[in-house]
Amino acid sequence: MTRYLIRRLLQMIPLLLFISLLSFMIAELSPGDPVMMYVNPGKKPPTAEQLQQLRITFGYDKPVYVRYFIWLGNIFQGNWGYSSRTHAPVMDEINARLPNTLLLGSASFLLTIILAIPIGVLSAVKRYSFLDYVTTFGAFVGISIPIFWFAMVLIVIFSTNLGWLPSVGMQTLGKNLTGFARVWDVARHLILPTIALSITSVGAWSRYQRSNMLEVLNQDYIRTARGKGMNERTVIWTHAFRNSLIPMITLLGLSLPDLINGAFITESVFGWPGMGRLGIQAITTRDYPLVMAVTMFSALLVVVGNLIADVLYTAVDPRIRQG
Repeated sequence: MTRYLIRRLLQMIPLLLFISLLSFMIAELSPGDPVMMYVNPGKKPPTAEQLQQLRITFGYDKPVYVRYFIWLGNIFQGNWGYSSRTHAPVMDEINARLPNTLLLGSASFLLTIILAIPIGVLSAVKRYSFLDYVTTFGAFVGISIPIFWFAMVLIVIFSTNLGWLPSVGMQTLGKNLTGFARVWDVARHLILPTIALSITSVGAWSRYQRSNMLEVLNQDYIRTARGKGMNERTVIWTHAFRNSLIPMITLLGLSLPDLINGAFITESVFGWPGMGRLGIQAITTRDYPLVMAVTMFSALLVVVGNLIADVLYTAVDPRIRQG
C-alpha cells in the first residue's frame, strides 16, 4: 500500500505542474494590461513612470518564463501574490472563504448520500414498480434541471412567499449572535443552498446506485442465498447492498472537486461567501492572481479526489495494487 501511494503521489506532481503552467499562460494571454488592475480607477491616471514602476514592483518587466518560475517558487513558499481587486494577500482571501465552501460542500455531500443511496437501493429492489417509475422520473428531473433556476425557485417559494428561510448570505445582517443562536442562524441560511447544490447529485447518484444494485442482485451468489431460504432483508442489506457500494467509491472520490466547482453558481445566487463566489468575482473583475489561485485549488481537489478513490479501491480490492 505504501509503495502504491508513493507512486500515485509522484504521478500527481507533473499533472499539477502542467495545470499551473496552463493557468498561468491563460492569464498571460488575457487581454488588457495587468498592471492597470492595480490602479485605483477613482484617482488620477498614473504617469508612464509610475506604470513602469508598478511593472517592476510586480515583476511584469521580466520575460514570461521567468515570471512563471518566480510565481511557482512563491507558491511553494505559500506566497500566492496579491489580489488586484482588494490588494490583500491571495491566501488571506482564500482562507476567509474556503471554510464556508467546505461547510456548504460537506452539507451537500451528506444530504446526497442520505437521499441518493436509499433511493437507488429501493428503486432496484422494487424494479418496474410505481416507486421505481417515480424515483426514475425524479432522478432525471434532478439531473436535467438548471441549478440557478432551481435555486431561484427555492428562494421565491421558501423565502419570498412563505418567509420560512433566509435567501442571501451566511448570517443575518445586523445581529451579533453567539453560541447556539449563531449556529442556528448559519444552519437556516445553509438549508436552501444545500438543497440547490445537491439536486443534481441526488439524481445522478441514485441512478448509479440503482444500476449497481441491479447488477449485484443478478449475481449467482444472491440467487444461491435466496435458494437456501435466507431472509430477503438479509439478502438485500447484508450481501447485495454492501457489494453494490464498491463502484460508488469512484463517485465519492471524484465528488470532492464539487466542493468548489459545483458551488460557483449556487454561491453566487445565494450570496454565500465561499470560494465559488470568490472565483466569480475574480473572473468578472479580471483579478488574475486570485483566478489562478482558485484554479489551482480546484485542480488540487480534482487530483486529491482521484487519489482518494484509488486508495479506497486498493483497500477494497488488493488486486489493483499489482496493476
